[in-house]
Amino acid sequence: MIFMGNRQWFSAKFCTGGALPKCIRFDSEEYWHEKLEITFDFDDNEEDFTTVVPTSKVKFSHLPHKDVSANTVNELTTSHSSEKVGFDAVVESSLPSTQLIEDHLISMKLEPRSSSKDIKNHTSPINTVKRMVLGQPFFLEHFKSKKDKFQLLDCAIQIKDGSIITAIVLFLKKTLKQSVFIQEVLQRPEAVNHYLYYLKSCSEFTELSDLLVLLGRTDEAGMLNYKLAVKTAQPEKKLKLLQHCQRNHFQSDPSLSIYFQLLGEQISLLERQFPIEEGDIRQEKEGINPIFQEIPRPASLINNSVITTLYYCCLYHWELPENNFASPQAIKKAHQLTDKQFVWTALGALTQRQQWNQIQNLFQSKSWLGGTKMRCCIGFDKVVDVLCLHKAPIEVVSKYLKLVDGLEKRLSLAKKYKCHQVVVDTLVLMKDRLGLEDYRKKLLPHSTEHLYLQEALRASTIKWKN
Repeated sequence: MIFMGNRQWFSAKFCTGGALPKCIRFDSEEYWHEKLEITFDFDDNEEDFTTVVPTSKVKFSHLPHKDVSANTVNELTTSHSSEKVGFDAVVESSLPSTQLIEDHLISMKLEPRSSSKDIKNHTSPINTVKRMVLGQPFFLEHFKSKKDKFQLLDCAIQIKDGSIITAIVLFLKKTLKQSVFIQEVLQRPEAVNHYLYYLKSCSEFTELSDLLVLLGRTDEAGMLNYKLAVKTAQPEKKLKLLQHCQRNHFQSDPSLSIYFQLLGEQISLLERQFPIEEGDIRQEKEGINPIFQEIPRPASLINNSVITTLYYCCLYHWELPENNFASPQAIKKAHQLTDKQFVWTALGALTQRQQWNQIQNLFQSKSWLGGTKMRCCIGFDKVVDVLCLHKAPIEVVSKYLKLVDGLEKRLSLAKKYKCHQVVVDTLVLMKDRLGLEDYRKKLLPHSTEHLYLQEALRASTIKWKN
């Protein structure tokens, strides 16, 4: 039996007319002992397909170089094992790789295509969201109608995945009108919150502020614009942004009146600092005010706090009247500073300038009878600490030590800062003779303080308690 393409030849036509030659009979032993091979050529006619050729004369130039016997051919044509070892396998192994690729492409083309129903199910909102969650490929462009798009967003909101909600919101923003997008998204608070966070992360502050205003969250919009304004480096631009923020976000809402007032004070402070800075720069260059040569200005006054501004004006413009922009009293009144804030700040500035007489004027107040009395809202013990910090003369420190309330506190401070005369006077007031005798051991003999203490011990008018 011989297989040739799609035709099977069950009898061999070796002679014209179909008769078997006498030399080859099936019942003869020569036929069974002689090796025969049948070859053919596709270009020959149908009758010429079969010829009997001795095995030694056959050449398989188109096959791999292997010795294939008649028995092997018979085994190959009848073998159907899973290993596919046979003549067909040998022939297939000789095919070029391009042929295998073409066969694979043909098989792919012959595969049945997905039905429209399968595609519709594959691109439904819930399936698309699931594919996004699983990290599988997805296509949002399949959703064309407004209804399908917002069904997709609702499915994402149900899953509560912030990244997917943000991705779908951005897709809707890209494919819908701005008015439709805002109207629908504002009805979904979770989508709004994720979109707000996205805008903040991307520094889209203008759109973020507008969206907060649409949501009625004017306080958040105002604080956002305020933070952007105070971070502005240019003073003039900063002032304009603060004025815009106050006018558009804090003025119309009564619940934000406290912020409106505070922002107004900051704006007025900036407006005060500009002319002071401009005038001081001119005086410093021209050498009009000698204080700028004695204590050079460390930095620009603009953008500093109200306390720093007050300290600056106490240091360089203490003598100015209240109707001047740079007057310390005008700053205290305009920004409603307390007495303690003013005294603390002025005391530090005046001690730096060593204006001891001005410090005394700072604490003088009128009494009911028209006289003057020394009063200090922060306590004279704090005044002593500040004076000693700036290395004030011992006479100045002693004068304010005597004004400290409480003998024990006064004695402790006098010993701390080594104001010996104040120590002696305080011990005398306490009628502590033993304390004086112990303190005498710490003084140098025959020194002024030692002699002063000796006179106190010899005083006969004092009634000592010990």
